[in-house]
Amino acid sequence: DLDGNRLSGLPTELGALENLEQLHLHNNRLTILPAEPRWTSGLLNLQTLTLNDNQLTCLPVQFGDLRNLVRLDLRNNHLTSIPVELGQLTHLESLKVDGNVDLTSPPPEVVKEGTEAVMAYLRTGLWKRYQRPIPITAVGGSSRSHAAIRRAERV
Repeated sequence: DLDGNRLSGLPTELGALENLEQLHLHNNRLTILPAEPRWTSGLLNLQTLTLNDNQLTCLPVQFGDLRNLVRLDLRNNHLTSIPVELGQLTHLESLKVDGNVDLTSPPPEVVKEGTEAVMAYLRTGLWKRYQRPIPITAVGGSSRSHAAIRRAERV
């Protein structure tokens, strides 16, 4: 638990903690996160990552490698977009991005609809970027509602 410690950066060695399941970094001064692949690829068992109430302006696309992530809290930062690579996180049940006033992707109307709509939006973006189908399953493994997918595709 490293919340509230006025951290402005993180060492890449943090990625070597293979058994780490929860990482709480909220309420610090983080503006950027390590983008080296080894930082995310080593966090094999990470399920919860809280980065809310920092000063983050962007996220590394390598966050899509956090395959076991279940909860990701990015509220109240300075993010302008969420990488579509997060759409690969099939175990993600909670993605909180509200409070990022400059966020344009996903747009505010998608963010208001919650995690399922945001994930559908990101998965649609992945499909468009790589022009290959991405399996669309709802958070928690059940089928995603067609309405949420259509809303995400319109945006």
